[in-house]
Amino acid sequence: MNTEGDIASYIDYSTGNNRWEVEEYTTKNGINTLLTINNVLAKTQSNIKYFFRAKVNKNDKYDNCNTGVLETLVENDG
Repeated sequence: MNTEGDIASYIDYSTGNNRWEVEEYTTKNGINTLLTINNVLAKTQSNIKYFFRAKVNKNDKYDNCNTGVLETLVENDG
């Protein structure tokens, strides 16, 4: 959450106006916060660029936000 759009989307979601169809990610055993944050930091330092699906075709240097979340999220061991 490092842009005005991200923050506005979160505020909309938390106040009940879910115009971007934001959903909470849930896992069976909860999220391992420390490992997830480490993955997020590594991802942001890897110079990966994110795009809206309609604006740029996917390639090795671009990612979409859903893929970014799924690649960084670490579930607790069960």
